[in-house]
Amino acid sequence: MKSKFSLLFLLFFAISIVNSAQNPVVESIKEVVKPLAIDKAVLSGIGLKPVTNPAEPNRKLFQRRMYRGNDISVYIVSSESATATRENYGIDEFIYLVNGRARMEDQKGNEQYFSTGDFFIAPKGFTGEWDTEGATLYHHELSVITTDRSKEEVDIDSALPLMVDKNKLSGIGITKLENEKEQELYEDLLFEGAELKLKINAEAPRTIQIVNPLPEQLIYVVSGSLQLTPINGIAQMFYAGDFLVLPENFVGEWKSDGHNLFRSMRVLKSNF
Repeated sequence: MKSKFSLLFLLFFAISIVNSAQNPVVESIKEVVKPLAIDKAVLSGIGLKPVTNPAEPNRKLFQRRMYRGNDISVYIVSSESATATRENYGIDEFIYLVNGRARMEDQKGNEQYFSTGDFFIAPKGFTGEWDTEGATLYHHELSVITTDRSKEEVDIDSALPLMVDKNKLSGIGITKLENEKEQELYEDLLFEGAELKLKINAEAPRTIQIVNPLPEQLIYVVSGSLQLTPINGIAQMFYAGDFLVLPENFVGEWKSDGHNLFRSMRVLKSNF
């Protein structure tokens, strides 16, 4: 009897190993992959560390890296007012301006101003003047870039700063996805550059299971709430005004809620 029990146990154990190896979800939850909330204290400028930019060693500069993944990296950056001339800017950069003002003037003399609360893109290839001006002293921002660089050449004449469309951000004129018959989903691609892309998404409140991980991305909750629960993990709540990173290999429950629609803005790596 003892030998028969041992044989059955070994057989069951072998079957379990095979099933686990064939299930990508089981494979992916060897450790819990949790969403990362961008710390509001750091976003507010608390606890930033002084750093030195070799190109501007005398400029007061503070920075904290909040996240570094395979696709994107997120920083909080603060600096004293300064003017810089950019020649073929080397990255796509998504910026949320927490404090101060930015002025970008292209090589044709066209100016754009960005103020506290604005979202904008400084594109790869931008050539011109870039002023950062702090209220009282410091300019302060959240910055998203790709972790790796694209080798794609860009046309510097068309590499112009882009303010996020405030109508789209407000939910005005967003595009319904017609191929989604069973769910009420909306999406607009606001920017796709050599390295980053930026989208506005909206959906009727729903609960879904994320089995195949979504791309690594920064999510800004525009309206409503989002509850994310990793498999074998604890639920995290995010509300309007919150920033979070959905990391690579996240699997679990996505539960959105909102007054009519849940809306979000998302920053992802372009395909390169």
